[in-house]
Amino acid sequence: MKKLVLITIIAVFAIYPFSNASAQFAIPTYDQLLSGTSVTFEEEHPPGVSILEERDIIIVTNDTHLSSTASAKVLLYKKGSSAQYGPYTVIEDIPFEFNIDDDEWGVRIVENSTDCEISVWIE
Repeated sequence: MKKLVLITIIAVFAIYPFSNASAQFAIPTYDQLLSGTSVTFEEEHPPGVSILEERDIIIVTNDTHLSSTASAKVLLYKKGSSAQYGPYTVIEDIPFEFNIDDDEWGVRIVENSTDCEISVWIE
């Protein structure tokens, strides 16, 4: 019995790092300090609610220091699909807009400057 419990615990911890059940941050997110690359933002439609229109995903970067300019390279992707767009470079205070359809979308940060804050929302 102890062996079975031990094996189960080891299996859970071995599989957990590879599960990508949800994004690190939801869309919308505002002024999120990026602590590294491979940060993801995803939207989730409420159950039973369908979006029937095209929209724009908007990304803006800011720097926490006035002496430098923030930038980030981003990939946009459609959840549950292989559709991926980018990488695009987003430069501080210049809004990046990308037209998306009614599916759920995500943003992955590929590269970013030091002390970069990012805001991601949909209009």
